[in-house]
Formats: sequence, structure tokens, C-alpha cells
Amino acid sequence: ADASFVLPSQKAAAWSVKMNTGVTIPAIGLGTWQSNPGEVGAAVEVALKAGYRHIDCAHIYGNEAEIGETLQKCFREGVVKREKVFVTSKLWSHDHAPEDVEPAYRLTLKNLQLEYLDLYLVHNPFAFRKAAEKEWDDANKLGYDELRMSHTWQAMEGLVEKGLVKAIGISNFTITKVENLLKTAKIVPAVNQVECHPYFQQSKLKAYCDSKGIIFEVYAPLGSPSRFRKQDSDPDPLEDPVIKEISIKHNATAGQICIAYQLHRGLVVIPKSVNPDRIRENLKATEVKLDAEDLQRVKALDKNLRFFSGTFFVKTSATTEEIWDVAADASFVLPSQKAAAWSVKMNTGVTIPAIGLGTWQSNPGEVGAAVEVALKAGYRHIDCAHIYGNEAEIGETLQKCFREGVVKRDEVFITSKLWNTDHGSEDVEPACKLTLKNLQLEYLDLYLVHSPSSLAKGTLQLTEESKLGYDPARMAETWKAMEGLVE
Repeated sequence: ADASFVLPSQKAAAWSVKMNTGVTIPAIGLGTWQSNPGEVGAAVEVALKAGYRHIDCAHIYGNEAEIGETLQKCFREGVVKREKVFVTSKLWSHDHAPEDVEPAYRLTLKNLQLEYLDLYLVHNPFAFRKAAEKEWDDANKLGYDELRMSHTWQAMEGLVEKGLVKAIGISNFTITKVENLLKTAKIVPAVNQVECHPYFQQSKLKAYCDSKGIIFEVYAPLGSPSRFRKQDSDPDPLEDPVIKEISIKHNATAGQICIAYQLHRGLVVIPKSVNPDRIRENLKATEVKLDAEDLQRVKALDKNLRFFSGTFFVKTSATTEEIWDVAADASFVLPSQKAAAWSVKMNTGVTIPAIGLGTWQSNPGEVGAAVEVALKAGYRHIDCAHIYGNEAEIGETLQKCFREGVVKRDEVFITSKLWNTDHGSEDVEPACKLTLKNLQLEYLDLYLVHSPSSLAKGTLQLTEESKLGYDPARMAETWKAMEGLVE
């Protein structure tokens, strides 16, 4: 019984996301914003002992030295090894000058008492004057500049090239600002950490990041109830009736439902707390299994309601619409939308996407990743066949992408094919149903006769005796059975 017991750290480890570096990032981490010195160390220790393997830090939080002491204590005591913990920190706005990036990074390493970080983010795209670490008046705010940020990113890339950091990323970047960055970037950001909760789901930004291979990471997954400038009139996701109903259904808290929702979307989630019970409670969100109805109900709560205006990053004259590139991002055409412009109408009246991903010679163990990349990049047509021997893995990936909101079932055109051994009229429907079972689908958009030449039923090795060839009468009977599938 003890051998089969699953530790909290093992349950949490089941939720992870692979970055574009090939390294996996634990999908739930402890946030340390607003965790003051004198309490943050205890919070990190509780988290590591509870099973967290991801700690999210930042220089501007002013608590990295205490976190560093706690990390070293936990390493010494055998709570966890360094290589088992994913540690993130962030470059603050007063260090955007290229010559300041490496010294800022090394200061964070010194404070955290680490030899490397797993991930280092540009905390936000807006720069401050060097002397203005915490002097946030208009005179010290330089704002966003595309060229300046490209130079900052080059210095971030230099950290990777020198082997100082495992991965680099960004935070609080819009579609427009990521597009600008990618014009000159040699390294695509591994992560974009942004505000996201049931009332602000950022579906378009997520789809965009998916298409670029950038992990979408969530801060404020509960709506940040302790945030600055919170108004009494602000709606609270934790008090939403739908969230509460789902929490009762699963014997969970409202906070666990908010976290579990983002995990089921395939996102990385960074809830913060210094309360030991709350820290443990948040981790148990990894044990909440939401069903399709739950996911749809939470998805419908989206109000496009941003709680963090970002106005403290920029001069007082800037508007929220300008800060977050609202108009430009709204007009941006996603790759999936561009691909959708190319389609062909079939004689059924239904359109078929004019470009699809073929899965022939895509072996089990690699085909699933290929299909996921394709759907995230914007493909809306997947071509399969029973004889390829990989439909079960494709089915797992399709269901994963449906659950995570990458795409809906009715937005993907799925083709499969009847193999030559199943041309007998009595074999056609069972063959189609086996394909549906493997693909975990209720229907196919298109089912093809793979070849007009028949093989003997059960043929595993081609011989002259097994090759029945083409026979018009036989194919007519096969086609009648195909028509029966439509009927």
C-alpha cells in the first residue's frame, strides 16, 4: 500500500508543459508577489514540502534573499534537490539597458544563492530610468520602445549563449509587442506570463502564443483578491455562482476550480499565498478533474475584464487601450484565421480546409506531438488512416486539444480511410467504428476508400494469394456500404 501511495509532488508532477527548449515546466507553481520578507521563506518551505516544484520570483518583489536562504535550507535537509525545482525570476524595468541585464541577472542569482535559473523573464515591456527602481513618477518612466526592447532581448539571449540561464521569456506582452520582438529575436520566448482568470481568459493571446510555440503562463488565476486598487464593486471570480456550483460538485474550493480550469486548458498557473493551508489547498487543484460541461461553463464566464490596468508602468497620460494595444491586437489575424481563408467546397456543400496535416509515416511516440503543434499553429485539417497504425495516439492528442481549448471538435476537419482488407460490405462499418474508437470521435468529416485494390481479410503480409486486386463488382458493393455510413 505504501509503495503504491502517490505523493503530492508526484500528483503535481503529472501536470507539466513542454517549453520550446524541450524542457518541461511544472504546470503549477508558487507565486511570491506580495509575500513579504519574514513570511516568504516559510511559504516557500511549506510549498516545497507540500509538493510544489516550481517557484516564481522577481527582483522587484524584494524578497529573493529570503527565498534563497529557504531554498538552500531545503536542499541541505534533503527536502528536494536543486535540479528538481524549477525556479523563475524576472528582469525589472530599470535594467532594460543591454549593459544592465547580466548584472541584474547575477544579482538575482546571488540573492537566490543559485548557480542558474530555469527561466528568466522580462517582467514587462516598459522601461524605467536606471536610477528609478522604485521611484515610479512620470519623469522616470520611459515607456515601451520597440528598438529598445529588441536590444534588451539581445542581452537576454546573451545569457542563454553564455550558459547562465536555461530559458528566457517575457511577461505582460501583448500580441503586438510579441510580434515586434520576433522581428529581430534569435530565440523565441519560452513563456509569456500574463494576467488570466475566469473573467479575463485572453483566448486570442493564448491562441497566438500557441501558434508561436510560447507557453501561456497565468498569474492572478483567482482574480488576485489582494491586488492594489481593488474596488468593492469589482466582481470576484471566487464568488461567482457558477464557480461555486462546480466547486460543490467536486467537493473543492472556488480557488481550486479556478486553478484546475487553467490546468485543463494546458496552461502554467502561478497562484500565490503565504497561508500554509491555502498553499496546500491550491496544490490539490491538480486532483480536481473537470468534465467537458464544467469547462464550458467556466469558459462562458469570460468578461474580458482586466484587473491589472498596468498604468503604473507608464506615464499618467497613457490609456489602458494604448498600454495593452487593444485595437492592434483586436485586428490581428491569427494563423488559424489566415489558413481558414483557404478552403474548398465539396459537393455536399461543406467546405474542407485546403491545407491539412498528413500523418503517414508519423510513428507512435511522435505523431501526437506533431498533431498538437499543427493545431496550435493553425491547421484545421488532419488526415489519418487505419493502416498508418497511429490513430490511437492521434485520438489522445485530439481530446487533449479539445479539453485545453486549443480548438473545438467542430472546427477541425478529420479524414480517415478504409483499408484494403475491409472491402467486404460487412466489414466497412466495423472498420469505420474502430477508427472512431481509436480517434475518440463520434463522427468523421470524411471517410475515404484508401485504394480500389482489395486484399484478403486478415492479411498481415502481402503475398500473391492475398492480393485480390480491383474488381468493379466488389468495389460497387464496398461503395454501397460506404453510402450506408452516410445514411
